[in-house]
Amino acid sequence: MFFPKATARLQTPDGKQNEDPHFLVCYEGKLGILKVDVPQVHLETESDRDRVLQSQGIQLVRHYDPIQCRAEPDTVVREFLQLLR
Repeated sequence: MFFPKATARLQTPDGKQNEDPHFLVCYEGKLGILKVDVPQVHLETESDRDRVLQSQGIQLVRHYDPIQCRAEPDTVVREFLQLLR
């Protein structure tokens, strides 16, 4: 089961923030977030957001290149589910 563009409301050290992961995935009772990277996002900020999500019970946050997602969507999903397992 997956939710595209699910909005999460998080309490962070900087206050409340919304996070809009690309896909929230529930697989075999585990939660993971599959993100398609956007080139202009600063990596340090992104890793901080990932840590906040993981502190709330998300087992896996994985980033993928948009070119790979378009060219090999089945491979991306298969790899993600294998890592989440």
